[in-house]
Amino acid sequence: MPKIIQTEVFTFAELQAAVTEAKTPDSKKRAKAAVEKALDWLREGACNGNFWFEYTYELWKSALNQIGFDDPDISFSGFSCQGDGASFSCKRLDIEKLVQFLACDVEPTDCVGSLPGGKEGEEDFRGWLLKQIGWKEAKDPKYLRLARVAYDLDSSVTRIDQHYVHWNTCRVYIVCNSGRQTRCIDKLVASLEEDAEELRKSLCKAIYKSLNDEYDYLTSDEALAENAEANEYTFTSCGRRFG
Repeated sequence: MPKIIQTEVFTFAELQAAVTEAKTPDSKKRAKAAVEKALDWLREGACNGNFWFEYTYELWKSALNQIGFDDPDISFSGFSCQGDGASFSCKRLDIEKLVQFLACDVEPTDCVGSLPGGKEGEEDFRGWLLKQIGWKEAKDPKYLRLARVAYDLDSSVTRIDQHYVHWNTCRVYIVCNSGRQTRCIDKLVASLEEDAEELRKSLCKAIYKSLNDEYDYLTSDEALAENAEANEYTFTSCGRRFG
């Protein structure tokens, strides 16, 4: 026969208040244990699934597309094991966009700006990217000469390791397939590939840092408390989720 069981429940804020209001060391210890148990439950659900990093993914995909990494596929693992990290691959590089970014002369900024001469609402990621990867100045503008032979260049960011996804598991490849290239062009392409690879590594490390920072924030005590309040979660006096 069904029974009705009444249970006293508390909000997370009330559990926290019980710590400061405790009159004895034992009661304070029990109150702290309840808060920690509630935090463990909240932390487990904070980054469960893919929703928590979707915004960061989309932000970086848009930024990578703007500087020539077409339709990037971002992967990551984290955040406490050796070999964790982030990387991206793409089937094609837009050489014109890439060399324009390498030769751009913009100031690093903390925020994404508006693209000069772009459509209303079109974002400019260049200054923000420079700040994220720690570059202080533009690369040699000589690469602009490659724009006229861009259609002869085969390029990609290829995954070379299927077991891990850190920054060293992919690589930039740029090859000139034209029979008309000169020694100067070959040297320029090789130099571009080297700088593009340096850029790729810097971007991978910055992507991983962004994801790690977002994870650390979402699992912080402050964010978990805000999440508990927003969702009106309740707990028993020992911190077990109930209600």
